[in-house]
Amino acid sequence: MDPVSQIKQTLDIVDVIGGYVSLKKAGKSYKGLCPFHGEKTPSFMVSPELQIYKCFGCGAGGDMFSFIEQIEGIDFINALEILAERAGVTLEKVEYDPKSKLKKRIYDINELATRFYNYVLTKHKSGAVARKYLKKERSVTDASIDLFRLGYAIDSSNSLYKFLQKNSVTQEEMLAAGLIVRRKLGNGFIDKFRGRVIFPLAGIDGRTVGFTGRDIVGRDPKYLNTPETPVFYKSSYLFGLDKAKIEIKKYGAIVTEGQMDVISAHQNGIKNVIASSGTSLTENQLRILSRYTNDIVFCFDSDQAGLNAVYRAIGIAEKFEFNIKVIMIPDGYKDLDELIKTDLEKTKRIIETAVSVYDYFLATLLKKYDKTSAIGKKNIVNELAPYFSRIGNMVLLDHYVKQISKELDIREETVRTLFDKDARKRKTESDKIAEETKKGVDSTLHSSKEMYLLGLLIRSGVDTIREFIYKINADYINDNMVKRVVNELGQYIEEENKPFDIKKFIGGLDDPSKALISDLYLETFEETIGEEADILRELELVLKSLKSDFVKRELKNLSERIKLAEMSNEKQEVQKLTRDFKKLSQELVDKKDGKKEEY
Repeated sequence: MDPVSQIKQTLDIVDVIGGYVSLKKAGKSYKGLCPFHGEKTPSFMVSPELQIYKCFGCGAGGDMFSFIEQIEGIDFINALEILAERAGVTLEKVEYDPKSKLKKRIYDINELATRFYNYVLTKHKSGAVARKYLKKERSVTDASIDLFRLGYAIDSSNSLYKFLQKNSVTQEEMLAAGLIVRRKLGNGFIDKFRGRVIFPLAGIDGRTVGFTGRDIVGRDPKYLNTPETPVFYKSSYLFGLDKAKIEIKKYGAIVTEGQMDVISAHQNGIKNVIASSGTSLTENQLRILSRYTNDIVFCFDSDQAGLNAVYRAIGIAEKFEFNIKVIMIPDGYKDLDELIKTDLEKTKRIIETAVSVYDYFLATLLKKYDKTSAIGKKNIVNELAPYFSRIGNMVLLDHYVKQISKELDIREETVRTLFDKDARKRKTESDKIAEETKKGVDSTLHSSKEMYLLGLLIRSGVDTIREFIYKINADYINDNMVKRVVNELGQYIEEENKPFDIKKFIGGLDDPSKALISDLYLETFEETIGEEADILRELELVLKSLKSDFVKRELKNLSERIKLAEMSNEKQEVQKLTRDFKKLSQELVDKKDGKKEEY
C-alpha cells in the first residue's frame, strides 16, 4: 500500500480538519466556519464517509492533503510529511510532487547562500561595513545576527555566483532560486544582491525561502526582494512568523512593516512581532495569521504612507473578524524600531495600551483636520462614517456617537443620522451585490427539485432507494446529468444487495457525476428533513412536485399543439389532443383535492 493510502486509512479527515476548525455534526457530515474566507454563517462541510471537505461559500474543497496544503500554505510533499508523521507512516524517498525536486534544490541553494552571506558578515573583512551599519547604526546584537542569520552581499558582481558554482550549483538553478540576474549589457549573469545587508526570509518550518537585501552603498532600490520562486510567494509571506508563532498564540500578533522592527522587538523581549516585509498587507498573509490568533495589533510607520497602510490593513482584517487594535507611534518617532531604541519602557506601555481601531480612526482624523471649522467637522464625520456605521453593538456605537459629538461640538442626533445614512447606503449596495451573485451562482444545490431528489436518494437506505427509483419517470427530469446519475443509481441497486455504499457508488461514476454527488452528499439536507422517516415523506413530496411540473409542461405543449391543429382544421387531431389535455388536467385537480396519485 502506498503512503497516501496508508495515511488515509489511518487518519480521519474530521480529526485532521478539527485541529484547525471547530466542527459540529450536521446530519451525516460536519459543519464549521470556512478557514479560507471570512464568513459568519457556516458553509464549510466535511464528510467522514467520503473523506472530503467542501466550502459552499468560496468553493475550496478536496481531501485531507489538499486541506493541509491550503491551510499551512505548503506544497504536497510537505503536507505528506506532516500527515505521515501524525499517522506514524514511514516515507520512502519517493517524489510525489513533480516540482518537489526543484523545490528541494532551491531550499538547498538558499541554505548555501544564507551561510555564505552570514559568513561574509560575521567573519570576512568585506563584511566590516555591514557589521558597522548593523551594530552602530541599528544597534543589532551578535545574538540577533545569529538568531535571524543576517548576512552581507559583497558589492561585487559575482561573489555569490562563484561560490555557488564551486558548490556544483548550475546557472539554471541559481536563476530558479532568484539569486542571479542576466546582465543588462553584454552576456552572462551577475549576483542579484550586491552591497546589501541580507535578511534571510525563513518559512514557517525555518527553511530559507528567499531574501531581502537592504542597500548600504547608495544603490537603488533601498530594499530588494527575491522574486517569486517555487518556494517563495511574496503575498503569503510574513517575516518572523517562524520565531513568533508560539508567542502569537499566547498574546496575539503585532504586525509591523519592516524586518528591523521585528528584530528590535525580539531583541528586547517583545517576541510576538512579525512584519509584512515592506509590502501592503494581503488577504493571504492575514489568512495565514488567522490560524494562530484572532487578536491583531497594527503598528505601521507614523508617516502618511504608514497611516494609509493601517487604514487599508484594517479594511482587510475586518473580513476575517480579527479583534483589531492599533499602536499609535508618538510624534517624533518614525517606527517601532526607533521607539524601542529610544525608550523601551515607553514602548511596552504603548503596546499594553494599544487603542481600539475606532479610537485610532478618530484620533488620526482629529490630527488631520481642524475640528473647530465647519469644513473640518464635515470632513471628519464623512471619513468616519464608512467605519463607524459598521458597528453593530449599540452600546459601543452610542459611546462613540457621544465622543464624536463632544469633540466636534455638534449634536449627537446629527452624528447618528449621518452614520445611519451610510449604513443604509452600504446595505443597499450589499443587497444589490448579493442579488447579482444569486443570479449568477446557484449557491444551494438543492434549490433544484431534481438535485434535491437525488440528494435525498443517496442519503436513503437501500430499500428506500429501490422503492423510489422505479417511481421516477425519466420525463420528470430535465437535467441530463441528474437523469444520467439516477439511471446509474438504478443499475447500482439492481446489482448490489448490500447496504448502500456511497463511496462505491461514486467510484463507478464519471468525473462530472462524481463531483455532483460529492457536493450533494456534503449538503446539509438533514437540518431540514430530520431522520429516515422524514426522508420518506420528503421523497414523496418532491416526487409529486416533479410530476406536477412535468404535467404542466405537457399541458402547455398540448395547448400549443391544439392551436396548430385548429389552424390546420384537423378536427380529429383536435379532439384527440383535447381528450389528452383533459386527462392530464384532471391529474392536477386530483392532486389539489388531495386524492392519491398512482405512479
